[in-house]
Amino acid sequence: MGVVMNASEDRETESSRTRDQGGENRRLASLGLGVVILFVVGLVFVLDMVQSPVPEQTTIASPTTTIASPTTTIAPEPSTGASLTPMWQAVEHLEDAYGDRLDRPELATAALAFLKGVSEASLDPQDPLEPIPEGVPTGFEQVWQLWRKIELEKTEIESRDLMVQTIEAMVERTGDPGAAVLVDVTVEPDGYVEDALYGIGAFVVPVEGLVVISQPFPGSPASKAGIRPGDVIREVDGVSIAGIDLEEVANLIRGPAGTTVSLVLQRAGSDPVEVEVTRETLELGTARFTMHPGGIGYLSVNSLEARTAAEVHDILESLKRRDTRALILDLRGNSGGSPGAALAVAGEFLDGEIAYVEEHLDGTRTAHPADSGGLGVDFPMVILINDGTAAEAELLAAALRYHERGPLFGSPSDGKATLYRGYELGEGVVIVTRSGRWLIPGGDSVERGGLLPDQQVTLTSDDLAAGFDRPQAAANAYLWTLLQGAA
Repeated sequence: MGVVMNASEDRETESSRTRDQGGENRRLASLGLGVVILFVVGLVFVLDMVQSPVPEQTTIASPTTTIASPTTTIAPEPSTGASLTPMWQAVEHLEDAYGDRLDRPELATAALAFLKGVSEASLDPQDPLEPIPEGVPTGFEQVWQLWRKIELEKTEIESRDLMVQTIEAMVERTGDPGAAVLVDVTVEPDGYVEDALYGIGAFVVPVEGLVVISQPFPGSPASKAGIRPGDVIREVDGVSIAGIDLEEVANLIRGPAGTTVSLVLQRAGSDPVEVEVTRETLELGTARFTMHPGGIGYLSVNSLEARTAAEVHDILESLKRRDTRALILDLRGNSGGSPGAALAVAGEFLDGEIAYVEEHLDGTRTAHPADSGGLGVDFPMVILINDGTAAEAELLAAALRYHERGPLFGSPSDGKATLYRGYELGEGVVIVTRSGRWLIPGGDSVERGGLLPDQQVTLTSDDLAAGFDRPQAAANAYLWTLLQGAA
């Protein structure tokens, strides 16, 4: 029993050892499994760390290296065809006005040539370009693409400046010196564009094939620089003006206020002298008058602008109060201006008659009558002209002679009959193109040879140097004789 008892205890002891050994093995196995699990989880975590984004705090630590500059990471806003609407409108106006001498491909070629000069590169067919947006005229697809390329590459260039210069390149292709692109100007109801007047403040006249100063305005830059009547202009900014049209010379001398122009002047009996003149904004009247003996008034109109008719009206009121009996109207050196202004001034001397006929680009015609009831309808007159009398000034002179208001004295006029009109394109840009031509009421044109004077009187350089106005003296003598006969 006891043996049996001992054996049983041994079995229990062995069994207990066996159980203990099995538990230990299980614990070891569990521990091993835990280690494996921890290893796998750790490996996954490490792999996840490698593939995951850099923790956010690393970007904050070095903002200068992780925050890119706007010029390299912020793309420009998408461009649209509408962003160049003023240029597309300019194309339409140029086609309407000059379709008889050039076509759309020529305009596009002019625009492309200018833009290629700006970008210093051509379009690469392999470049990934944006689709052509709506609003781009047919034939101007490459113009828009190159514009877009410049817009992306040359952000320092102002878009409006680039657009204005591109339109100017197309305008230049027309070959019309009267066409222009202007910015921040006012367009009058009749299409006339009146801009601020900048320059040196002097009248220039053609004399014996030369361009001569006839009168510096008192207090003007020209007067301050010592320029005198009779000075012959030889060069402007180092360029000889020999053979250049009077109006072109005047345009060379004009320029923005604050800029300088260099003139080489020839004075009688002396060597040429170079004079530098600083241009200013000129606030000058467009009309002035004096009285001659015997009741003869002298009225000079140097341009035809919106305010001219009112100035002329005021002068005529003054002349009436002075018992003026006859009038010299001086249009020499007047390069024109507004057709509406010419019509309004004509109304002071005509009594409702047709002042001019407008021939539109499509060949149709419109007659323009002057107003009636003007203050100068009863004055005997002489109208002075020369080859500086052009455009709307010729229109006025032609109307007065056609209706027998007075003869023309002087030298043949310029012969410009083209009418121009300004069109607002948007963004402060205005394009000026031809809109037709004007005709004398009888239907004739002055385009070939200008207006021929009834009495040709030539002004010489010696006359100017001596302060003697030969054509004005001849007109004065004519009217004096006329008045004497009437008496």
